[in-house]
Amino acid sequence: MIVMIAHLSNMKLALGIDHYIYGWVFFGLVMLLLFWIGSFWREDESDVGPVLASPLLLEPAPKPSAGLLPMVAGTLLIAAVWPAYSLWLEQRALPAMPTLSIQPAASWQSISAFTDWAPHWIGADRPFRSSFAKTNQKVLLEVNYYATQRQNAELITSQNFMIRQKHPVWSQVGESLTQVTIGGQPREVRQALLKARNGQRLLVWQWNLIDGQRSVNDLYAKLVLATDRVSLQRDDGASVLVATPYEENPTEAARVLAAFVADNETAIQRGLEQVSGK
Repeated sequence: MIVMIAHLSNMKLALGIDHYIYGWVFFGLVMLLLFWIGSFWREDESDVGPVLASPLLLEPAPKPSAGLLPMVAGTLLIAAVWPAYSLWLEQRALPAMPTLSIQPAASWQSISAFTDWAPHWIGADRPFRSSFAKTNQKVLLEVNYYATQRQNAELITSQNFMIRQKHPVWSQVGESLTQVTIGGQPREVRQALLKARNGQRLLVWQWNLIDGQRSVNDLYAKLVLATDRVSLQRDDGASVLVATPYEENPTEAARVLAAFVADNETAIQRGLEQVSGK
């Protein structure tokens, strides 16, 4: 079923973290079905003695427990509650939101785009993308805000990535979780090195903001968002991405990104607070 979902959705669903979630659900349903079918051939232990006893004296085989049917019905009812609850959650109206606007620090000025590369983050309710410069330093800032998690509009999904496979222009030299220093404090970011056919290179940092906390752990983020959603809390979140060009060694580019984030992190948080109403 997981393979068929991936095939029929053109490899958009049941991949990455979705693969694990679908796997757990299918496994649970299949195991429940197998135990229920197996109960009809259950062989309870008998207190009958050795074979010396006459067949006419053997006690009749115990009948299936009368409580089995209500238990199965109750289990199926509980299983049906979740799809109904999920449908209700999907139909909730989105809150009214202003446009996401981020005003950078005075030392950084807005400029025209210096690169045609764009990350593939889909379904954001309020996206923001702009380029900034300070002297000869250039930084791209892209923030994607998700007011609530739903199909084709999720912060954590396999459909969000830096570059799609076999991109005609851009290729990814490497990607890893890296510890960097921002404002004198250690920070973990998802780092990628990108290269275009025209020779342009980009250093990219990305992280998520959920409940005001930074995270690059997709499993943890998915768990927090799912818990917020089930408990009827605000399951909103944002992806923050910064990128800057570099020549051969990305060390200087890393200092540029660190300086930009240190100067503008408060502005990013303020913009998200305005759009989320928190």
